Amino acid sequence: MIGPAASLLQRAETLLKEGRHDEAAPLFHQALALEGDRRAVIVAIMGCLLDHRLQEEAIQLGQAGLALFPGDAEVRVLKGNGEFRQGYFEDACVTLDRLDSKAGPLARQGHEIFLLATIGRGETPSVSVGDHGSLLSAIEEGRAPDPTHWSHWTRHYDEHWKILAARYMKRWLEAKGEGAPRRPPTDRGWISVNSMRHYGNLAHTIGDYATAFLYARMNGLDLRTPEWQGQYFFDLDDPFAQPGLPYTPVDRAWMMRCLHEKRTEAGPANADLFHPAVSPLPLWGQEAVRNRLRIRGAWKQRFAGALDVTGGGAGLVALHLRYRDLVRPDMQAKRPFDLVSFKRQLAAHILREPASRLLILSDDPQRAKQDFPEFRPQSTDDLPPEDGIVLHLRDFYLMTEAETVIATRGSFARAAVMIGRQGQRLLSPDYERECLTPEDPWQSDIYR
Repeated sequence: MIGPAASLLQRAETLLKEGRHDEAAPLFHQALALEGDRRAVIVAIMGCLLDHRLQEEAIQLGQAGLALFPGDAEVRVLKGNGEFRQGYFEDACVTLDRLDSKAGPLARQGHEIFLLATIGRGETPSVSVGDHGSLLSAIEEGRAPDPTHWSHWTRHYDEHWKILAARYMKRWLEAKGEGAPRRPPTDRGWISVNSMRHYGNLAHTIGDYATAFLYARMNGLDLRTPEWQGQYFFDLDDPFAQPGLPYTPVDRAWMMRCLHEKRTEAGPANADLFHPAVSPLPLWGQEAVRNRLRIRGAWKQRFAGALDVTGGGAGLVALHLRYRDLVRPDMQAKRPFDLVSFKRQLAAHILREPASRLLILSDDPQRAKQDFPEFRPQSTDDLPPEDGIVLHLRDFYLMTEAETVIATRGSFARAAVMIGRQGQRLLSPDYERECLTPEDPWQSDIYR
């Protein structure tokens, strides 16, 4: 029980949700100084830090916690989790080694992260964790994960599934006889972006890659990348990034000025940039990014059946609607969503183009069909079965092929149009004018 520290931790978490990290830190220190169960307070603070993706701070506190409570499994698991999220796979393996997976749910969770860390450092686990061991084996062999196991991992390891997805994609390409070979590094200067491995989903990592690619190209640097989904989804051959490097924060205003003014002034070199994505991206770099981020033919072939079921890209209106974003206050503040108004806007668009066909790509396809019955839409439930670990890639591919894409929130649909077929239209709701309005994804603020 954390006792009198509870109110301090509650206030600190509120500040973290508002992005006021500097103001939250003193409250954590006050909570640690109070009398009571210090171990419980350490565990609560570490959990809060990890919830808000402050891995480095959680790792440091975990180090102090283990010095005070060296045998505490909960502190050990939280510290190892933070190390794994940061890409410190060797450290995570050391922290989580010798946990008995049969000693209860907590130890089992730590052992699962230990296995993920062994995958992260390029090894094949030689042990399993009961039912979930079959998922790891399936990924290692490029086979489809059992859906029940996959739902467990996405629910409990949201930060980790990206590594599993990348490894699955790698194995699947190798089974197809294609692979994704890397170029050897040159002896010139370089930048790397290891944060792409765990920070943000596919669209965010595309923004990181595009920004870093243009910056490296402009300054004559090698771009080195970790094992990330884009390496295997797009036809890329970038050299491997050295793992475990300290992150270099990016001044985004400075980066944007450099790219837009095409200035090669002194900046980061021989450094690992943390989440460098900026937007809008410069006009001079748009064609270079499109040419660089070409979807591999093997994935196009794999998803061709789904595109056929929709009737093909011509006349296809792909609506991306992620219901879980609708309940997020930060997303609601940035891009409000009004279902009633949106349906009126969609109806007006369909009336103008009666030959169009609506495909809703959603995290809840059944609810989407219930919300939009008058449009007789197709949803992902109507498409051929697909492995859950790459469903988001299929949705992304379908949007790159659609004639019109409607984006409600987030960067996913906008990133798809950035690199999609020529002549695509991107529309987004305008609640003041009550109509779907054209949007240029290259000039959007999706990565700000």
